[in-house]
Amino acid sequence: MYPLINMPFIPSSLRKLREIAGCTEEEVARRVQKDVETIRRWESADHDDLPNYAQANDLSELYKYDVLMCMGEIPAHIRPPEMPDFRTLDRNGAMASDFSGNLRWLLRMMAIRQEFVREYGPYWELQHQSWIGSQSIRDIDPETLAGKMRYLLRIDITAQRRFPMGAGALSAWIAAFNDNAGVFVCQTSNQGGQGIELNEMRGLSFADPVAPFIVVNSKDAEAGRIFTLFHEFTHLWIGHTGLSGTAGLQANAARNASNHVEAFCDETAANALMPEAAFNARWNEHGAGDARDTVQTLAREFRVSRDAVAVRAAKLSYIPWGTYTQVREEFGRESNGARQGASGGGNYYLTHRRNLGRKYAGLVVATWLDGQIGIKQAAYYLDLKPGQVYSFARTAGYLA
Repeated sequence: MYPLINMPFIPSSLRKLREIAGCTEEEVARRVQKDVETIRRWESADHDDLPNYAQANDLSELYKYDVLMCMGEIPAHIRPPEMPDFRTLDRNGAMASDFSGNLRWLLRMMAIRQEFVREYGPYWELQHQSWIGSQSIRDIDPETLAGKMRYLLRIDITAQRRFPMGAGALSAWIAAFNDNAGVFVCQTSNQGGQGIELNEMRGLSFADPVAPFIVVNSKDAEAGRIFTLFHEFTHLWIGHTGLSGTAGLQANAARNASNHVEAFCDETAANALMPEAAFNARWNEHGAGDARDTVQTLAREFRVSRDAVAVRAAKLSYIPWGTYTQVREEFGRESNGARQGASGGGNYYLTHRRNLGRKYAGLVVATWLDGQIGIKQAAYYLDLKPGQVYSFARTAGYLA
């Protein structure tokens, strides 16, 4: 049983940690089953009322920080996350304006992962990715940049059409990003209440030539995640670290590209996944009949969403935008999270490997096995407990 003695916290540190975590007083009150006035007393220097040990544990879980640090001043390096924001409004005119606690936690975890790759990348002789930041939207068009992307990834249309459907296609693209472009690809976790809603974030890009990362939201359908992967890939090419969240390519087209950066990234992603020449050939072969049938056929062939195909067809003038709207309403948007959270194999460790990314998790495990870091450090970088590291490495396929 937890002791009920009040903890010797500094009230201002309690308040600062809550604000860093992005939690409201009302959220804290609900978590610890107290009223808002109690939370305000905890954070006020005018009162001696402070949380007890059990309540401190609840706060640590809510803030995703160890609240025991509030027994002193919060270190200066612990502060609210900062991230360039490229998000645009969704089709209902709404987009989360602030960072939720889960998004803030994700940004902290990504900082930890980049810290690791920057420190140990030289040990493993990771290649410096000179293509990152090498392009400017003022000097290159989406079609040309898309061609550079496919050349770097070394995936042609024939290989793309042979990808498995759904999760298999996503895994194949991620492998190409890992192995051919040197990009670390992570996915958000839906475990333990860590999920991030699509109206808050679809993707993140971290344009570092040594530690380039892309994060996609696992609440999206696989086809939506593939599109986001290429959208964030574009951000890396133009040297952008930032947060993305859009209603998709069609919203930007209908609204005349009010956000030119996101519109450029969407256009480039569409060109990369459905190159115009290949798209034209396939549409002309199948497009004599019902547009809806052609959209479904090409979605299967290119391993993308029907919505993405319909948008591409409208932009290439194969169908009017009015027909696109009808098709969209009939199909529903596939990247709206209808198939939330792809399975990681039915096992916690396999799902955790998927979320961390095979490339990143493998680098941490290899560094640990090579004796460069201890098991506690490995656990820190893998977001695990020390006692879980060996089981993770074995179950995830890094140990025989």
